[in-house]
Amino acid sequence: MQSIRRVGIAGLLFFASSSLAFAEPMTEQVFLDTHVGNCVAYTGPSTGEQCYTADGKTTYTDQTYGNDSGTWEYRDGEVCVRWSKEAGEACEAYVMEADGSFSATSGYTWQVIP
Repeated sequence: MQSIRRVGIAGLLFFASSSLAFAEPMTEQVFLDTHVGNCVAYTGPSTGEQCYTADGKTTYTDQTYGNDSGTWEYRDGEVCVRWSKEAGEACEAYVMEADGSFSATSGYTWQVIP
């Protein structure tokens, strides 16, 4: 029984470390290739859809916060956004997950809408 438990724990640790190994910071080129010209469906503290255009504009429709538009820029490893309804700029690093989804430290996860 103890050897089964060791194998189970070892397998779980391998699975967890394998899953983490595939998550990696999103580069500017990956952001451009996957997000620009597309919309994403996100969940987290709220749920909605955000779109990015090649001319640096972005919009969202959110179940909690309504609609907004703004501008985006990829700078120093982060996506920076200025919204028309909010003061200032918010910058955040995005992560590409092993399952093809994306996430950020703000608690949001999302998929690119095909």
